[in-house]
Amino acid sequence: MAKTKIEWTHYTINPISGCYGAICKDGVRRQCSYCYAKSTAENERMKSAFPHKFELVYHPKRLNQFAAIKQPSLIFIDSMSDLFGEGVKPEWIREIFDAMANADHHIYQILTKNPERITQLVSGDMYRPNIWIGVSVDAVWSCTRISTLQKVPEFSKFISFEPLLERMPTFMNLHGIKWMIIGQRTKPFNNPPKPWIYDLMLKAVEFNIPYFIKNNLLDRGYLKFEEKSEYQRFPKEMQTTVNRHLHGGID
Repeated sequence: MAKTKIEWTHYTINPISGCYGAICKDGVRRQCSYCYAKSTAENERMKSAFPHKFELVYHPKRLNQFAAIKQPSLIFIDSMSDLFGEGVKPEWIREIFDAMANADHHIYQILTKNPERITQLVSGDMYRPNIWIGVSVDAVWSCTRISTLQKVPEFSKFISFEPLLERMPTFMNLHGIKWMIIGQRTKPFNNPPKPWIYDLMLKAVEFNIPYFIKNNLLDRGYLKFEEKSEYQRFPKEMQTTVNRHLHGGID
């Protein structure tokens, strides 16, 4: 469990670490070249935290951390892995979802590049309104992940356009999407042109989707603003939890 510098969440908890990657444009599964999780896990300075480096490992004891956080919070699950990644076992998923259900004062945020595995690993009785599932989209070809996510029943759905490596098509259908995150690759920065950002903002407005533009764009002068809150919006369900977190659990 760790307080995080990720602006759109309060904690990151990693019941699973390691990842075999996702199906890429050429149909081959591989790890992302820009993967910060892999570079972190394989850094010699992180040896004590990741003794198995980026090997796929399940850490069931970490499930106790959900309930240990008493203050209602946003919790990002598996920042160092992909919960629906290849090799993740159904029984692991079941135990993680049970733990999220048992600590339902939080909102849990899950991002995947393997949305085709969601319906394989999640059954209807595992649905909880406090669990949000999103897809990472970095290039035009990976927009197919959005349509796959849209076919997942019940769960609240979101998209993370980070790192934004290509200009997204204006014809995207975002029906049923409830939140959008926009950011760029850091270390090194990839500096997407400003029109790419504006396109996504307009698309969000078209579908009435609140958007959250990360500091790695705002702090580099991509948009003029008086208050970051103008560009860092949460869906109302998340905003309620954010407010409760700020006020010690009091609405």
